[in-house]
Amino acid sequence: MPLEQVPYRDSEGAQYWDQLFHQQYPKQDIGLSYCSSVPPECHQLYQLILEDRNRHALEIGRIEPVTENDLVSGFSSFSPLQH
Repeated sequence: MPLEQVPYRDSEGAQYWDQLFHQQYPKQDIGLSYCSSVPPECHQLYQLILEDRNRHALEIGRIEPVTENDLVSGFSSFSPLQH
């Protein structure tokens, strides 16, 4: 990853990461203010769901090398993360 894309706090890289995040997630997944269809009685649950997703699911990923065989078969082998 180029140094200018490393997401250090308040850096150009952090701004770059935020841009990618907003491109990948629909607005209603970012916050309640973007989702008018959620009834008021569900606002607290909606916020809890977003907080839980942010705490446990964001920034989780892994990188695997692509082999020539992967390119020929059209997909990469995948094995679930082991806990």
